[in-house]
Amino acid sequence: MKNNKRFDCLKEKERIHAEMLKEIKGMTLEEERAYYNRPTGDKKLDAWISKVKQHSVNRSKLKKSS
Repeated sequence: MKNNKRFDCLKEKERIHAEMLKEIKGMTLEEERAYYNRPTGDKKLDAWISKVKQHSVNRSKLKKSS
C-alpha cells in the first residue's frame, strides 16, 4: 500500500511561527533575544549554529578592519 500523505512545508512553518509568537508574547526585547538564542537540544545542530555565528563574527571583524 502506497502512503499518499504529503508534507506541507509552508503550513508547518506557519504553525511553528504561530507557536513561537505565543511563546514570546509579553517578553521584553532581552527575553526575546535569549529565547531565539537558546540551544536547540540537538548537539549537532547546536554545533553547526555555533560555527555559523562564529563565521559571521569573523567576517564582521574583517570588514571593520578593511
